[in-house]
Amino acid sequence: MPALTYNVGGIDYDVYFEKPEEDGLLGEIRYDLQRIVVDNELPPQRKAQVLTHELAHAIFAEAGFDDQDEELVNRIGIVLHRFLCDNRPDQLAAIADVERYGG
Repeated sequence: MPALTYNVGGIDYDVYFEKPEEDGLLGEIRYDLQRIVVDNELPPQRKAQVLTHELAHAIFAEAGFDDQDEELVNRIGIVLHRFLCDNRPDQLAAIADVERYGG
């Protein structure tokens, strides 16, 4: 069962806090499964930052950008994370809640 679900462009993406399939990744997105995975061993703030990065990938994909520049996604993810910290800290606190979301 997913820990969270986000609707991006009309598509629900389920979020799981577990080890990504590919070694060395902190998070990953599977567009075919509408699934985001964030490493459950990360500290709470890093989990929230990685999740916003993966959500940036989802935003680009649903906007029709199939070929994504990782540097651009990194930059947008950082700005999105900061935006949420400044404007919706309650949401990031919930994301980073290790007890609740399996860390």
